[in-house]
Amino acid sequence: MRGFAVFDVETTGFRSPVDRIVEIGVVTLAPDGTVEDEWETLVNPGRDIGATHVHGIRAGDVLGAPHFADIADDLEGILVDRALVAHNASFDVRFLSSEMVETGRMSIGATPPSICTMRNSRYFLQTSSAKLKDCCTAAGIDLRNAHSALGDARATGELMRFYLDRAGSSAPWQGITDQVDAFHGWVRPDTPNPHCRRWTRKDSSEARDAGGQWISRITGTRPDTADREAKEYFSLLDRVLLDRELSQWEQAELLGFARRNGLSRQALEDLHLRYLTQLARAAWADGVLEEAEVQEVARTATLLGVPAELGSELLSHDRAGAQEVSVSGVAPADAPRPSISPSPLVLRPGDRVVVTGPRLLEREEWREQLLRLGLEPGGICKKARLLVAGDPDSLSGKARKAREYGIPIVTEEAGLRLLAQMDTAGNRRPLDATTGH
Repeated sequence: MRGFAVFDVETTGFRSPVDRIVEIGVVTLAPDGTVEDEWETLVNPGRDIGATHVHGIRAGDVLGAPHFADIADDLEGILVDRALVAHNASFDVRFLSSEMVETGRMSIGATPPSICTMRNSRYFLQTSSAKLKDCCTAAGIDLRNAHSALGDARATGELMRFYLDRAGSSAPWQGITDQVDAFHGWVRPDTPNPHCRRWTRKDSSEARDAGGQWISRITGTRPDTADREAKEYFSLLDRVLLDRELSQWEQAELLGFARRNGLSRQALEDLHLRYLTQLARAAWADGVLEEAEVQEVARTATLLGVPAELGSELLSHDRAGAQEVSVSGVAPADAPRPSISPSPLVLRPGDRVVVTGPRLLEREEWREQLLRLGLEPGGICKKARLLVAGDPDSLSGKARKAREYGIPIVTEEAGLRLLAQMDTAGNRRPLDATTGH
């Protein structure tokens, strides 16, 4: 036996194999408890991310992460010939085994030898609770970054070392460690995958972009666009900016447009200025500039990588569209214009609105609200007008189909605003976002 592999997994839910691993952290210990190494990665589960409120992981965090099949070889190399250790090991080992079997790295029905620090707490700790936090408190261990896989694995590793120091030669898990060398459930592939690049929460944080830096990833060289392309791009902006948010999926759509057409960064910046010009004109259309409209233009400018002061300049120069905006790259008044309004999408009775992974309201509350306004709740299909998502980067099947069909995906807050807009026109009252009544 090489030692111990202390690990923790964060998952989309509790039902393996329906639910999947979204993060795994491993701390390897020598047989005497000395820390040897650490390993962690987020995992793209290929489905809805699940309990973000527990683990803090959002769908956008795992878009750049490897799938489990990509990490299986590296992970097996870490775990083989070691006793697995986890807090509530039956849960973590069940998920790990399911993923390993699915990727062909473990025999069906095999159960690797494992030690549960939760079950063993009764031998070494004076505590009425076996939760990891309470066990760590009883052992004088500082639990940091709880509900992150590596944070919990580190704390569990410290707990295991605490047990090892006190167990001596009469460790209650002696029989389990004796089974490690006899375990033959691991299946080494004939052609192992090359070492994959891992993806951590830090990587996700650095990649997450709400400030327009996505435009720096444009590599094309074409300096201008045709009217047809401008119209297509403005239509795309109308859709992805419907909720005045720009998810990572939506950033990828905009980058995809630029790459397909070979556009340079300057060409896209010019399109963004033209778009913001028309947004400014729409704001002044009634002769009154409200604070909410100022904020909308500023927010859109930030998302598109345009300096906030330039957005303010556009508003101050383009009152009611009566004057041209004298900014380099902005097209004259007869150029193709985006269909900007307070909301480019207007819902009408009979429209299908789909909801996926709601967090603000319960599913039944969304259904009641949609029915009250004469809208059609249901599954995703090409005729659906809108997908409301608790996480706009959702990896759910509904979200994947919506992207395939070109159906707008908006946050719950934006969905409620659209319903309120419809309700005002139809003189109906939607459910309150906080009370659900």
